Amino acid sequence: MQESSQVSTVMLSKGEVLTIRSDRPVREAAEIMRNSKVGCLVVMHPGDRVAGIVTERDIVSKVVAESANPDTVRVSDIMSAKVIAISPTASLARARQVMSEYKIRHLPVIRGGKLEGLVSSRDILSVELRVVQEVVEHQDQLLREAERKCPGITQMKVDAGGRILI
Repeated sequence: MQESSQVSTVMLSKGEVLTIRSDRPVREAAEIMRNSKVGCLVVMHPGDRVAGIVTERDIVSKVVAESANPDTVRVSDIMSAKVIAISPTASLARARQVMSEYKIRHLPVIRGGKLEGLVSSRDILSVELRVVQEVVEHQDQLLREAERKCPGITQMKVDAGGRILI
């Protein structure tokens, strides 16, 4: 992956970040996630300050598995309040590293204390896959050009030691 790829480039292709207030019931968070087909919501305090993040896993492990009532449990009761975030100018490689280090799949993107977006491990994987596909296409093009200039060159056989067999 190109090290110059920034988190902001991924954010451009995504829509608005879905948020929920910390005082809302968990059922509302679950409904928003289901209807929007997302796995997390950024939790906000009044005044547009990021309070945390709530994920499907939080709902399953802290509400459903505990037989708690999703109408009375508040998002603030189950959210991850320690917000691990990243700057929009950070590289995608750095975002991947942070996700791996903290074992998380979503990173709020914050600049100057304001929420600007959200990047997921799936977003990063998608960019990396696109880069690999471009490299493979370029190598394929180079091989076709080499074959055109020197017919049979791509048909050479190599032994286990890396020596060309004639």
